[in-house]
Amino acid sequence: SSFLDHPALGPTDAYLTGYDFLIDEATAISQTLRGLGLTVAGRINNSWTADQFRTDVLNRTVAPGILSLNGHFAQDRFYPFVLPDLRAFEILSASTSFSGTLGFSVGCHSGLNVPNSGLPGGQDIDWPEAFVARQAAWVGNTVYGYGDSDQIAYSERLMQLFSQHLGDQLAMPLGQALV
Repeated sequence: SSFLDHPALGPTDAYLTGYDFLIDEATAISQTLRGLGLTVAGRINNSWTADQFRTDVLNRTVAPGILSLNGHFAQDRFYPFVLPDLRAFEILSASTSFSGTLGFSVGCHSGLNVPNSGLPGGQDIDWPEAFVARQAAWVGNTVYGYGDSDQIAYSERLMQLFSQHLGDQLAMPLGQALV
């Protein structure tokens, strides 16, 4: 339903993360989005923390139109360069509006939707569920995401191409851009 309500994008800003072997991919996506006229912010370095992400994204009134979260994931966790991690249920509890936001990640299992075990407060919710519950779209790997330390390759390349195809026309439907 969320995808049908917001089949195309109309972002004005973006927020990106990246570290280690994902810095090149995050930088390339950042350049692509800047080239489209979006205001781009984020943490692309080997020192950012979950608290910095919370301040940058979860403490805003309205989330950025695009969130490109490049890092290690589990279906319910996002691992910044400096631990501890960020949990998907924090998206649910944030006062930030995510309506119409597109989030995407190269992270392993970031798109894996699994049955909930019933923990209180949605503590076992996964990233796809969290974003859809907040009327946002999410694109991520359901299995392992792969990258390369010498070049943008494998899953990194897919996400880079995805961002470029979004830019072919910002009104392009998400599914068409991913194909």
